[in-house]
Formats: sequence, structure tokens, C-alpha cells
Amino acid sequence: MTKESPKIFISSTFEDLAEYRNAVRDAVLRAGAMPVLIEDQPASGQTVEEKLRELLDASDAVLFLVGHRYGAVDSTTGKSWVEREYEAAKRRKKPSLVFLAAEDVPWPPRFIDPDRRRIEEFRRAVAADQVVKFFSGPDDLRLAVAEALSRWVTAVEKGPRREPKSVGSKREIRIIRLLLSSPGDVAEERERVARAVFRFNQDAVEEHGLFIKLVRWEDMAPQIGPKAQAVINKQIGEYHMFCGIMWNRFGTPTEIAASGTKEEFDGAVTCWEKDGRPWITFYFCDRAANFTTPEQLEQKRLVLEFRSQLNGKGLVRAFQATQEFEDRMYEDLKRIVKIPEFLKILDAG
Repeated sequence: MTKESPKIFISSTFEDLAEYRNAVRDAVLRAGAMPVLIEDQPASGQTVEEKLRELLDASDAVLFLVGHRYGAVDSTTGKSWVEREYEAAKRRKKPSLVFLAAEDVPWPPRFIDPDRRRIEEFRRAVAADQVVKFFSGPDDLRLAVAEALSRWVTAVEKGPRREPKSVGSKREIRIIRLLLSSPGDVAEERERVARAVFRFNQDAVEEHGLFIKLVRWEDMAPQIGPKAQAVINKQIGEYHMFCGIMWNRFGTPTEIAASGTKEEFDGAVTCWEKDGRPWITFYFCDRAANFTTPEQLEQKRLVLEFRSQLNGKGLVRAFQATQEFEDRMYEDLKRIVKIPEFLKILDAG
């Protein structure tokens, strides 16, 4: 007699996550399980709530995809259907795997709620309730789901059921705030930092309960009035790590420093000298460049002068290719969070 495959109910909003639902459907099948989606069900004369209850009861586990939309709201409860499904799965003690769209990855504006209060509350509640995985695109989501479900299905087949720690478990997530500072000529490297942070979070949230929140000017609220650097400084807040990047530009002078990056670096050093925090790193790009103006040459001179000063203060990193930089950043993050001195910074709050 053939053993029936485990049924995995897939819960998410629809239009914004349509491509991701298809990726998850594929991953569930590859893991040897049966995907259960409401849109695949034939007409039955049941209400939506009755059908969902039936599907949840018949499923062995529930997989939640949460993007940046709260979704359609049930008029009787005032909650979205996805949140109601999440609560129903908890009441039934169904193993749940939750995948959240990463905060630091670009997302189509039309698929982001104008008023983000409810979706942000739901995302925070879910992340506080259990270990979650973050995804940046359909391909990495497909791999992450297939891997997680393969482990779960294997455990189910061995019986008794042994759930991976990412399913239905609770743990405290410690937030590491990382301030990214640089002039404007390293835009691609700044995006590579976001990728390195995402790669780190993919594993560290589950394995170590650590999540890096990237702090950068691109994500700050616009404000007219103060000078640009003053707006940035006001919104930075406290942070545990500082990452600086320079290539050919030193940056635009501010009221108190030779550039915005230098002002942010000086602020980090002052805090470190006073409180032993943050952990400070700096990366310099050695990629070749073609200078055609005296202003460009002067900017490079300032970078080299600053780099020489830092070489006397500690270890700095050099790189050429952007992929090399991303990989090095990722490996450095994994090393830093294991160093006792950094753990003291994190423990200090």
C-alpha cells in the first residue's frame, strides 16, 4: 500500500506573491509533499471560512509567505485572512514554516501597503512567535522551502514526528544594528552589503537567534530643513556595528567634518572610545579608475590619506570585484559575531 504524501497548506496574499506561491508549490512537490492551495480547490458551495477550516484540518503542516501587504480583511474579525489562518494553525497545533520577504530587498511599490502599520505589526508578531526564514526572490525561496520541507518530510517518514527547530519553535531574536557609511561612488557595493546581510540572516536567525538590521541613508525618511547629513545623523540612532566603504571619492564636506562618511566614522570612533562600541570595520576598493579632472584626483588623494591613517589604527579590508567584496563581507560578519569582544557590545544593548 502506497503511503500518502504529507499535505502542506500554503497561506499568503495572492496578487503580490503569485510568483512566489508558484515557486513554493514547486518546492513542496520536490520535497515529496503535496501542496494545498485554496485556488486549486473545486467549487463546493462552502463559504471561504468553511473551506479553509476543512483544508487546515486535513493538512499536516502550514507554510506561510508574508510580503509587504496585509491582505484582504475578514469583515467579521477585522483581521486579514492570512493572519486568521496563522491563528487557526496555532490553535490546531499544526507545524508551521514561515517565510518573510526580506526588509532590505527592493519590492515593487504597487505591492506595498501605503499604510504599513498592520502588515508591520503582523510581521513583528510572527517573527517574535517563532523562527522565520527571509527570502529575496523566487529562486532562493524555492531552495529554502525545498530544504526545510525535505528535512521535515524525512522526519515524518521516520516517525515519530520530529520537527526541525524552524517549525513551531520559539526563541528570542537578537537584533544587530549595522550602520553602513560611504560616499556616493560605491552604490553597487552598498547593494552588495545588503546581499551579504541577507545571506547572513538566512542562517544566523535560525542557528544563533541573530538578525542584522541594516541602517543606511536610502531607508531613512525624507526631511526638508536641516542639511542632509544632519537629517541622517538624527535618524541613525544607536548601533552595534559600523561598516565604511571608500573607492575614489572621499565625499562632500559637512559643517564639522571633511565629508559625511568621515563625520559618521568620527562619531563611531568617539562612541567606541567612550563606551567600547560599536564594532568598526572599513573596506577600500582597489579597482582601477580613470581620472579626468583635478577634482577627481583631489578626492582620491583624500581617500588615500584617510586610508593611510586607518592602516595605523587597525586592520582594514581591500577588494577589487564586487562579488569578492560581498563574499568577504559575508564571511567577516560570520566571524565578528563569534568574537567575545563583539558579544560584549551586543550584551550591553
